Amino acid sequence: MNIVFLGTPLFAKEILEGLMKNHTILSVITQPDKPFGRKKILKAPEVKECALANNIPCFQPEKSIDIIEILHNIDTKQKIEAIIVVAYGKILKKEIVSRYICLNLHGSLLPHYRGASPIQTSIMNDYKHFGLSVIYMNEGLDSGNIAAIQKIEKDIVARKNVAEVFHTLAPYGISLLEKVLNDIKHNTLQTTPQNHDIASYCKKLTKNDCYLDFIDSYTCYLHFLALGHIGVWTEYKDSVLKINMIQDYVLDNSVLSDSVLQDSSLKDPTLRDSKLQDSIPKDSMQNKVAKQKGTILAIKQNMACIACENGALWIESVTPQNKSKMTITSFLQSQNLKVGDSLVFE
Repeated sequence: MNIVFLGTPLFAKEILEGLMKNHTILSVITQPDKPFGRKKILKAPEVKECALANNIPCFQPEKSIDIIEILHNIDTKQKIEAIIVVAYGKILKKEIVSRYICLNLHGSLLPHYRGASPIQTSIMNDYKHFGLSVIYMNEGLDSGNIAAIQKIEKDIVARKNVAEVFHTLAPYGISLLEKVLNDIKHNTLQTTPQNHDIASYCKKLTKNDCYLDFIDSYTCYLHFLALGHIGVWTEYKDSVLKINMIQDYVLDNSVLSDSVLQDSSLKDPTLRDSKLQDSIPKDSMQNKVAKQKGTILAIKQNMACIACENGALWIESVTPQNKSKMTITSFLQSQNLKVGDSLVFE
């Protein structure tokens, strides 16, 4: 089919690469280049890089209304059979969705988590409503009829950071879109209206959403997986302490029986590395709920186990404010902190 593709980030690029194998991509529309890093060097979206590498015409309109003319010019040269939208970043005008077949691949089981950050929001909520939907777009926010939907099991993506999750989901997204496009081609597509009464929404995430409160270890770990690409952080001595890598988490000891704590052959099943469990002194493990959040429970190689109000986190690296990235052990040494001391997060 003749397709115009609208998308911006790496996930959209992977979907585009999959569609290119079976369809003609007439043009790509993506976001403008944006400044990146401290030096504010302009960086092209991954979708643009893919388009240019494959000699596909690429447009980067500043305003959504400009897309109308772009599509008209494309359509006059070669008929557009479908428009595919994947994480484009702008809402299409009514004039577009009413004139063309517009399909949107959305990262949740709609009508749940309509909006800008469905996959991240699902991860932060323990993979609730996790899956993919293809909708026949209307002028609303992710409110069109569902053309295809697929629940993704938590086990497939558990413990993967959001970039790894997007990569894992890409083949599922390609397969779902191919099914819908095939149904359109053979005039067999059937769509289902969304239940708007149970719709929920998610917002565009900012740095403020990345704050770790060190209350519950599992919740903090999920936030790290979902938001690590932005940069999770906490406060230390009235300054920002960015947490670059959380290797693992330890659950509240209410889920660990005395026999588990006393028998070194039985490990907390939530830990990827059972050796990390052994590194926490038994008295610290048994009393960690009573310890103040921020207490250093153990130090092993380049990692430190830091207490939460419930459970603990194995942290590997941090970046203090206005300083370079360093291992957590180097940071603790620079602050003259040892096991039993507290980082006193406020």
